[in-house]
Amino acid sequence: MSQPSTVAILIYTESQIGSDVNESLAAINRVRNAAGLGNYLGATDDTSMLNEVLRQRRYSLFGEGHRWVDLRRTGKIGEIPIDRVGDVADTEFPRPGMDTLRAISAK
Repeated sequence: MSQPSTVAILIYTESQIGSDVNESLAAINRVRNAAGLGNYLGATDDTSMLNEVLRQRRYSLFGEGHRWVDLRRTGKIGEIPIDRVGDVADTEFPRPGMDTLRAISAK
């Protein structure tokens, strides 16, 4: 029998936040231990556990494009670091202009 993926475990962990802290801890530790890290020793309130899940998703899914969606989904999009003056963290996907839509429909 195959082992569940890290993504599946993290989704499960997040689903247990607020209902079963022991199950959440066991699942997050499974991900951490698989990555060679020790058990999670931080706070176990809902906010802290969600932040740990997001942290593990950040590193486990690095480069796969999940971070922005996770931060938007959890209302933390404003926490994206801004590196240059004038940069903004987009809160939604850009919408194509009419010229782009016309070009697509002309094909």
